[in-house]
Amino acid sequence: MEYTITTFVLLLFCVINMQCIVVQSVNPQFVIRDNTSDFVLGILDHKGTVANIHPNLNETIFSFTVDDTWPINRTQARYHSTGDITLRIRRANSTDAYQEFSTTDAYGGPARVVQVADSLIAYDVTPLLNPGHGLNIQRIYKQSPDPNGGFIIQVNVTNTQVYAQQLGALGMSMVFNNDWSGLDLKTTAQHCSITEPYIGQDNAWVKVTRISGEGPILVVLPSDNGGMNAWRPLLTDPTPRSATFEGFYEYTFLADAYRMNEWKAVPDERLWTLTNSIVLQPGDSVIYGLHMRLLPSVRGVESGLAQMQKLVVKVVPGYVVGVDMKNVTLHVLPGRYKIIKINVSNNNIMGISNTSTILTSNWQAYQLYPLTYGRVRVIVHYSDDSELEYQQVVNMFVLPSFRTHVQTFGEFNAKYQWYDDPTDPFGRSQSIMPYNWYTQQLVLQERRSFVVGLSDESGAGPGLGFAVKNQYAPDPDQVHLLDLYINNTLFGSKGPSKYVPFETRVQWRDYTVVASTFWYPGMPGYNYTVNDGWDQKRANTTWRSYNYVHPTAIYYSLYRIARDNPKMTTLNTWSWYLMQAYRTYVAMGQFASYYAQFGLMVGSVFLRVLDALQAEGYTAEFEKMVKLEKARVAVWQSLPFPFGSEFPWDSTGQEEVYLTAQYFGLYKLSNSTLQAVLAYTHSVPNWGYHGAARRFWDYVYNGCEELNNGIERVLHHYGSGLNALPILHAYDLNPDDIYLLEVGIGSITGPLTNIQLNGASSMGLHGDPRKLIHDYWDADYGMAFYGLASLQTAYAVNHTTLGNAVCYLCDLTVSTETNVWNVIPRDAFHRRVYIEPLGTAFLLDVGTIESVVVDWRAQSVVIVLSAVQSPVPFTVYRLHVNHLASCNARMACDLLIVSPPNPPVVRGAFEIPVQPYPQTMSVKLQWGGKHDWI
Repeated sequence: MEYTITTFVLLLFCVINMQCIVVQSVNPQFVIRDNTSDFVLGILDHKGTVANIHPNLNETIFSFTVDDTWPINRTQARYHSTGDITLRIRRANSTDAYQEFSTTDAYGGPARVVQVADSLIAYDVTPLLNPGHGLNIQRIYKQSPDPNGGFIIQVNVTNTQVYAQQLGALGMSMVFNNDWSGLDLKTTAQHCSITEPYIGQDNAWVKVTRISGEGPILVVLPSDNGGMNAWRPLLTDPTPRSATFEGFYEYTFLADAYRMNEWKAVPDERLWTLTNSIVLQPGDSVIYGLHMRLLPSVRGVESGLAQMQKLVVKVVPGYVVGVDMKNVTLHVLPGRYKIIKINVSNNNIMGISNTSTILTSNWQAYQLYPLTYGRVRVIVHYSDDSELEYQQVVNMFVLPSFRTHVQTFGEFNAKYQWYDDPTDPFGRSQSIMPYNWYTQQLVLQERRSFVVGLSDESGAGPGLGFAVKNQYAPDPDQVHLLDLYINNTLFGSKGPSKYVPFETRVQWRDYTVVASTFWYPGMPGYNYTVNDGWDQKRANTTWRSYNYVHPTAIYYSLYRIARDNPKMTTLNTWSWYLMQAYRTYVAMGQFASYYAQFGLMVGSVFLRVLDALQAEGYTAEFEKMVKLEKARVAVWQSLPFPFGSEFPWDSTGQEEVYLTAQYFGLYKLSNSTLQAVLAYTHSVPNWGYHGAARRFWDYVYNGCEELNNGIERVLHHYGSGLNALPILHAYDLNPDDIYLLEVGIGSITGPLTNIQLNGASSMGLHGDPRKLIHDYWDADYGMAFYGLASLQTAYAVNHTTLGNAVCYLCDLTVSTETNVWNVIPRDAFHRRVYIEPLGTAFLLDVGTIESVVVDWRAQSVVIVLSAVQSPVPFTVYRLHVNHLASCNARMACDLLIVSPPNPPVVRGAFEIPVQPYPQTMSVKLQWGGKHDWI
């Protein structure tokens, strides 16, 4: 039963001129019934907006929304609260400019309480708008009639003019507590939230999650025409936006007026949805509503929608696919609806089957046919008993085969980003430099010196991406360029000389790493085109911990290339590269330790160096590095939320914290870290948001300023690739948790869309609806590539939700007669295959896997290793058989290689002889005992 608690409060606000006013207000509160947990809704009475949403009856500190205790006087004009309305209107059938009105105008307020049947409370908010609109607007709160509970907030718009009006824009502000300015990490984790939209038209949603990842979460769902046309940043709200505050957003019901104006430069194919407007005849009214309720956890959106009998969709293998993938399937759970039709926005990019297969789980499966490169919308048309038609939009991106795409990336780096100019006075000759794909030029000067100075994430990123690509898919010519970069630029010395007046290095002989080799001003005779930057002293500083990780990863990549490909020529021995990686790590602790108290992006490479030292018998170095790592971990354990950086909160160090905690068996720390990762990395039926870890300040520091960069959502920045590592590692250990796989797939495929068709790359996609374009610069994309490459895997899965076997980043043929799976990898490298019912990953250090055949009756696995053309850079295949999931009734932990017989185990891998081209090599494994599969 609903009931109200009304309290009288004195709200003290300080206005901009530092004078204070006292506002007497009655702030109603309501207990909202909800299946997850009854919760408290508070209303800011003088505006009729949401003041707070406490997730349970006993919660008094945490609120999902920004409430009336916000330190800024949010009763002033232009400040938004949850439920504020912004609209644009003009006379129908005219070309007049739209006029904008908002309840944040606060023209003649306050809002007036009105009587509306079956409401908790309702307000006439028309007095808050500036005059001249010819409308009456009510905001209405209701307990949801849905048996699962929650509340509905409606806006009722009535045309009071004597002529028809076109409503070209209408939206409701979503002001959730995502501003941690001035807060420490502990307080941020306790008080703040992260908001993620699915811009899916009539079946859209918004997910609001505590930054710690703890449940319950708040979801915002459509009700009463409440489909989402856009997720619009509220740029007019005067709350200062910064690296600690992304800004607030609006759930936009109608967006045609923005499409005609601010967004007119964006082609239709880039839009998440096509925009709408409506015409109101004199006296006509229209209601738009949103349903807000709680769900137990961040994983619960799909199950919550299914419980409410709403439509649920998912695409296997995900929303970024390659043209060689044969098993791409749209799965639809209709709920209480019936499917009318499904079509795509561009039949040249994607095809779709006309009929569906009904699975035993009641999901309907529609085959999708990726045809050529590009973005595409898949539109599901459906209806209910009222026979109204609804639409749900699924956004997908089609790439070339991932393997071809990555090869093109490497070729582009070698051909267009290799900088070889001995006259460069900053010593950057023989390096991979940043590139502007729009102007098709190297970026050689920039006021943010590190971008063009070979250090920091943007300067080191191009070289790191190139190195990692060749670690997993080595090309002899590209490896030679990497070697020149390492020996002559990264660890090499240039100058003083005719062209290089000062000695320049990225890394000094004591293994310290400079902030930038480029500096301003003062280089004699240099024609600067910038008028700002770090001076020589600042550029030569070596205290930043992050700058040590990237050289370590580059050295490690060359160690692996040289070690696993002994016939490939390198300038140094494999041991030299390994020691370079080790010594760079040690130097970080000696000279740049401060930020090492947090997780470092790409920091998981330190664990790989540890493993290599142990495998190669470098006992003293291994033990020293373990000691240093344990000291860092002890600091993490002492911090309640060890996920900072140079910024008060960050989403990139979790990769290292999680994997290092797992390495040392600190499962409480790794579990809390994974929970934090899932708070900002979500499963969304949209290629841009699916698996896109939360980032919003990076364009300020690394982006191309031609795009007017500022604070905005960065989609598939390097946070995506890096956070894939804890997510997919956790899935490998817990293959029953299919949610982890679905999110992780988005994180390792989404950043591949940052690579253009010609191989040029970008740091990320601009999420601002005025742009929706990839940034012109590659900048720090190399860190994203490190993450996506590290766990590129073909996953063959018995999907318990769908009720059938499916393949992620692979094609799967299932013989029901013989009970045999045939898995064909379609990921970027074809080197790792995970068979979920076995809980086992098969991994090659060198070479590629052509197929994996699992015979469940014969209890055997046959791995077919691809033929290798001459000249073969390696002498043996190195195969790892990694039992990752816990042994139980459905996991075989007794897999043994039976053919070829007794292969030697060297450095943890079975060594298998290479056959003359064009012969493939097959490895057969057998298991015993009885297990409960399929």
